[in-house]
Amino acid sequence: IKELIKSTKLSIDNIIDYTIKYFKDIKIAHGSGKKRLTEIKVFDKIVASKVAIANKRLYVNKKDGFIGTSMRKDEFVCECSDIDNIIAFKSDGSMVVTRASSKVFVGKNIIHVSVFKKNDDRTIYNMIYRDNINNKSYIKRFFVKGITRDKQYLLVNSSKSTILYFSANRNGEAEVVSVILRSKAKLKKLKLEVDFSSILIKNRHVKGNLLTNHSINRVELKSEGVSTLSGKKIWFDTSINRINDESRGDYIGQFSGNDKILIISSSGYYELLSFNLSTHFPDDIILIEKYSKENSITAVYFYALKKKFYIKRFIPEYKTKKVYFIDQHNDSYLELATSNTELNLELKFIKPRNKDVRPDEIINPIEFINIKGVVAIGNQLSKYNIKTISMISSDKKTKNLILDKNYKNEPSIEINNQIKLDL
Repeated sequence: IKELIKSTKLSIDNIIDYTIKYFKDIKIAHGSGKKRLTEIKVFDKIVASKVAIANKRLYVNKKDGFIGTSMRKDEFVCECSDIDNIIAFKSDGSMVVTRASSKVFVGKNIIHVSVFKKNDDRTIYNMIYRDNINNKSYIKRFFVKGITRDKQYLLVNSSKSTILYFSANRNGEAEVVSVILRSKAKLKKLKLEVDFSSILIKNRHVKGNLLTNHSINRVELKSEGVSTLSGKKIWFDTSINRINDESRGDYIGQFSGNDKILIISSSGYYELLSFNLSTHFPDDIILIEKYSKENSITAVYFYALKKKFYIKRFIPEYKTKKVYFIDQHNDSYLELATSNTELNLELKFIKPRNKDVRPDEIINPIEFINIKGVVAIGNQLSKYNIKTISMISSDKKTKNLILDKNYKNEPSIEINNQIKLDL
């Protein structure tokens, strides 16, 4: 400690020399040959409710009308965060949205509780209720977008109503239900089948369509439904490597249900990811598109063990984890990958010593190799040393004329004894 104190006093007495040495040491430690470890990137706007960690567990006491994160002895609902809003529907046809808390009273006889997303027009609620004043039953489909927190909303025709059937569908599914009527004199048909897909989706304030004038005994689910909404349009913004539904970036497609996004990384693997807007994507993506079990991928990679370029065609299998489709040797790397079947490969070769350069070669991947398994090695692209590989259009008319030396009706030029169209 005394030596350190002595050294510090000496540096203070010679502060100018110490300062110069300090900056020289910085230059030595972080100057030439030292790679920058930080990276400058553009960030997307952050919405706290979308990125908040779901670190709480939500519980409900449906009979007494309490919901909260501290009610561990009651029914578990889902995981949520501290800043989430919770929506609750009750059997009297009312609804309320409140902030997640340890315990809060929202009203007795709760029939459904979930995390509420503002401006969500894809979560559709299907409902059948009875107006106890006129004893008529109504059916409706609706969404909930804008609300005032902690305000009671009435979703039925009158305050004296009872919900007979209710379902929440995150992607607008429409099920088929069986409506069992109470037996009554002169009433022959006691069972009705109702398809919710025939009911238009409207605002939550509407009364709904008249289902029946007779008393309903019970409503039973007959079959699960499929989504009645059009697919969600998704774009990919390459500047921030995130997907969005605001038309920013490259259009990927319409997604619904269990649709997935296919990505191919320059590291030589593919992965199927969700179209959830919070999904994270790697920085080294070279291909991103909507996954289809019928689309094939053409990949060209350098095979380190053979020290040659190989080509393979495969159809990605539906997997939940990363799938590597090239050799995992340290010196192996993916050159290119595409799902476009209308492209050819143009090969340029390295000039051998004391020999003429080899003419460029054009390869049609579909004719060159068949579709094989994901883990197949593939075929060697060429036995000669390749300089560059590029993708060019394979228009049918052009493709048929490229190597036709006898074709005279179109203007053409001869390069390295190979006829190419002068397009």
